[in-house]
Amino acid sequence: MRSLPRSWIATCLLAALFAALSGSTCAAQRFVLPLDLRQGLVFGADQPRTPYQFDATLSPGLEVDSVQLNLAIAPAYTNPEWDLGLGGSMSVLVPKLLSDIGLRISAQALYLCWESALRLSLGLGIEALGLVRIGVWPGYDFGMERAFLGVGVGLDIVSVVRVLSGAREPEFEPIP
Repeated sequence: MRSLPRSWIATCLLAALFAALSGSTCAAQRFVLPLDLRQGLVFGADQPRTPYQFDATLSPGLEVDSVQLNLAIAPAYTNPEWDLGLGGSMSVLVPKLLSDIGLRISAQALYLCWESALRLSLGLGIEALGLVRIGVWPGYDFGMERAFLGVGVGLDIVSVVRVLSGAREPEFEPIP
């Protein structure tokens, strides 16, 4: 149980923060459902296997103004095995660089269930139209005790469905 207590504490803190903001009275809140695919190289201690990892993260969450809080469910390939990552993430969208392009800065904590280890990562990405994003994800896997560097692409499923259906952004009333 090397990192079990720390990982559960981090996950519980993110869940508590998500719960606190979900009752927020901010008028600019909306449900988001990002899907991110990331792959990359693992660095550090030598192993006979190719140092490669991949994950597909589905992150239901809430966006309040420019801050996004998400739960994370991620099937993860840590060569040579698959694992299930559960956790959360928090990100901030920096004001738009161009008309509809912004910079998203993210932090993610995943607890890998079968490996019983914590994986922390930071993300820096370009987001276009609130739909698509491309980014770089450096991080550290406490189970393998190795750093990694991933690249990823993602999209917000709710926004894509809204655009394809021609629907407008829903208006939320503040919760009293």
